[in-house]
Amino acid sequence: MSATVAICENVLNTAVDIRNIILQRQWVLLRPNGDIRTSYMYFEQDGSIIGYQHVNETSWDVEGEELLFRHCSGAVTARSGVIKSDADGSHLIVMMREEDASACAHVLVERAEIWDLLRNKSCSDLWSRVQRHPAFRDNCRIDTNGFSLPAISDLEMIEVTQATQGRLADLGINILGPFGIRNLIAIDRRMKRVNLAVHFHGHSFNAVILDQQSRIRGEFNFEGDENIAVIGASASERETQISAVFRYNSAGLFLGRGSSAGQVNFWIEGPGNSVQVGDDFMSSWGVWVRTADSHGLIDLDRGEIINSPKSVVIGSHVWLGQDAIIMPGTTIGGGTVVGARSIVTKSLPACCVAAGAPAKVVRERASWTRKAHPSADEIVDLQRYASTEILNHNWCDRHQDLPVKKV
Repeated sequence: MSATVAICENVLNTAVDIRNIILQRQWVLLRPNGDIRTSYMYFEQDGSIIGYQHVNETSWDVEGEELLFRHCSGAVTARSGVIKSDADGSHLIVMMREEDASACAHVLVERAEIWDLLRNKSCSDLWSRVQRHPAFRDNCRIDTNGFSLPAISDLEMIEVTQATQGRLADLGINILGPFGIRNLIAIDRRMKRVNLAVHFHGHSFNAVILDQQSRIRGEFNFEGDENIAVIGASASERETQISAVFRYNSAGLFLGRGSSAGQVNFWIEGPGNSVQVGDDFMSSWGVWVRTADSHGLIDLDRGEIINSPKSVVIGSHVWLGQDAIIMPGTTIGGGTVVGARSIVTKSLPACCVAAGAPAKVVRERASWTRKAHPSADEIVDLQRYASTEILNHNWCDRHQDLPVKKV
């Protein structure tokens, strides 16, 4: 999100206007250059601020046309000038002045959308907001051919609190460590028990969404705010084993329907980056899919980071062999097989076999079946799928140079 975004400005003329908009949303303060200034926050009716914490901004109030922040002692530490809003109140432009300084700084206050669903529990609204999530916004494959939405018809939204621990434990979802606030688990009430450990590490506004046929075993670690995991149905009654780490804010994981995994690890680093995996995915053991290297690599002449995080897209019906590693910024076309211990550093076309470190195409016009000895009809079905995927494999070409998100 950049501070240069065009906004149709409406001046908020009354304290009631300002208070009503602020109470309804979750916010983050941005600097003029678009850098995030604070973690996510929620303004409560009683004047408290949850999420973001700072000794100088422990409570808030509206006085006249100004937004005030107060110290824990009650003293005003910062106040805004005239506040302007876009048409639906999703962005506010404010001029904050610290009480002990003469300089003013423009910041944007931006809402996040998905957590409003706790008030409006609609499946269609859920998917619309998932697709607009910052992690998927730039290159969203969700609900396109081969990237099916999870099946949820009897939606249950569970906010993670002490009071909901029992309900989540009954579902096989164990929340470990500090809860944070406004973290959300969305399921179908008919979902069978899973085996999932979730660590929020005190962070907030994260979401996990599970298909009614998810058979997931594993662990999710949220090391930031506003991250999201969307997990489709498993391929069979056998558990799909997944480990996922979400670093920083606004990262996303999407796993389509009909997937299976001996053990796959996702390392997803935001802001605004994702791993999107299509339907009928199959992973062996020890597989890693990464959007980042976890450490900076610097060009010493230019003084620039040259390995910024990048999103990964894996098409439908892809098989990743044992100990394969999928590196940041790569796209794998549908129907492709990646050999054991291969390292994918560049995008791969549809319906091929790739192997090696770095991985290279060793066979074109080849795909795979789950059965070791498929029937003639199953082979024909695969040929039909492959002919369409190869014909349309240019979606892989279009997305192999995914936008870089600098932290």
